[in-house]
Amino acid sequence: MTAINARRLGLTSPWYRPVGIALASIVLDELLDAWWGRGYFRSLGLYLGTVWALWSVELEGQMKVLRSQRNSDVSEGSWLVPGIAGAPLALLAFLAFVVTPLMPLEPREVCERLIHAKSPSEVKNYATLRLQPALAAISKLEEEQGDFDYELIGEEEAPANVGGYLVAYRLASRAQGRTETMNWLFHLVSIDDRWRVDDIYFTAVDDQAFDEPVSIAANYPQLVQAASLDQLKKRTSTTKGAKTDWWDTAKKTPVIGWIFGWKILAAIVVGAGAWLSSFSKPTKTKEIKHG
Repeated sequence: MTAINARRLGLTSPWYRPVGIALASIVLDELLDAWWGRGYFRSLGLYLGTVWALWSVELEGQMKVLRSQRNSDVSEGSWLVPGIAGAPLALLAFLAFVVTPLMPLEPREVCERLIHAKSPSEVKNYATLRLQPALAAISKLEEEQGDFDYELIGEEEAPANVGGYLVAYRLASRAQGRTETMNWLFHLVSIDDRWRVDDIYFTAVDDQAFDEPVSIAANYPQLVQAASLDQLKKRTSTTKGAKTDWWDTAKKTPVIGWIFGWKILAAIVVGAGAWLSSFSKPTKTKEIKHG
């Protein structure tokens, strides 16, 4: 929008400067989400900071040129294209930062956000007090996890005697050259008109159903103890003196993949270059001839 405004005003400022600032803010937002998880106020603050940067670097100067043109006989470009382009963008921004955050999440969305939660504070937004201790204890395990994918395999209201809502997922984990599947069942309850996960049940491994689903909230001490013993066996069986490859460890961290992605680096460079060039090159206006 800022680049289009510059063209309408007849300015020679580079089009890639405002685009670079906006692109850099999007990339930074994605990096922060990958590192700390989603944060509404952080994203809102970054958005407002980007708007301020665009104003101070581009829009403030454009406003002065616009006022000077309106006070003279210089004809300005058509504002139809910026108006048509800006209206839906403004509506999307309003929906993203005002309407959507106020709407309660659907049960499936709550489960997916809990799966991807990266901090205890984020977990509290999607899990009940009953489930939070179990998730906190399990998250402390140092067991190495391979890549995994998950898919929704069903959702429905829970039976009347149980209440709430049920969402079933299948998870496929790839580690040490083999793929293992696990079936999960999320039980959600409504608290203050918002869905929260109250318990997670393991129902099957490699399509072999358990006689009784295993409740994470009720059985997490035993699960943590079993996992800890398994890790201890693995460590004692490791050859003494073997060194861990730091790069292999780093590659398992999602943030490392973001940082070393060449597209992300290119976007950051473009945004930083655009920002620096805005302070070193004064904005110039084209000479407009009167008819």
